Amino acid sequence: LSKPEERAEFIELSRKLPLKQQTVVTCMKTLKKDFDDNDAVSSLVIGTEAGTVLILDPPGSKILNQCKLPSVPTKIDVVGLYDVGYRIVISCRDGNIYQIKDPGELSGKKIELEAQPVDLVCLEKNSTETYKIVVACMDSTIHVYRRKGKKDFSLYMPSPVTNLEAIRVKQDRVTECFAVALETGEVRVYNGKNQVSSFKVDGRVRAMRYGSYGRENTAFLIATQGGSLHVKFLKPRTSLEGGGKA
Repeated sequence: LSKPEERAEFIELSRKLPLKQQTVVTCMKTLKKDFDDNDAVSSLVIGTEAGTVLILDPPGSKILNQCKLPSVPTKIDVVGLYDVGYRIVISCRDGNIYQIKDPGELSGKKIELEAQPVDLVCLEKNSTETYKIVVACMDSTIHVYRRKGKKDFSLYMPSPVTNLEAIRVKQDRVTECFAVALETGEVRVYNGKNQVSSFKVDGRVRAMRYGSYGRENTAFLIATQGGSLHVKFLKPRTSLEGGGKA
């Protein structure tokens, strides 16, 4: 405030108000309550600039749980159900991955990365005992870790990674893969170490999402930096075990 009288008025109005720490949201995810379905009741899981992870109730009117992290969260993913058992996996600005376990307690184990994380996703989300953590880093690498932090393998990309997305296909059995978007606009799909599909879009990928879209349950939406939106569908009976194409 430039004028002395405005400053005096502001001080007079504010001096009796309690001090509050204002923060902003850095990342969000949803945690299903008691049933794993697309339209199941869910809670928002929010990471904040203050280094806190909040779990809201389904209406979003109050905080059910909160946990303080050693650093600011940048990406977040969840495993399990709130009423049954859950894990929250978070990558932070200090280059580490932390995990929050039910009922909102920070796990003592952390995963130290060789480079700053770009994105992360969890596979096998229906199990809090066998899920895997896929992390993309700024040095064009992708690392896959087990729940307790042991590394399974690493993949080396020809250009920097911009996004990751989990792909879960239910056919004769459930197949879980992950999609990798590269700086060049190429999108690769991996089943473990094996690349099972690839295609290219017109620009740098800013966001990817796989799931239901209209009547289709296998839709893959990709938004690019130039403003275009690509919608792809998995062909019926396509196998992602070997060389399936999107």
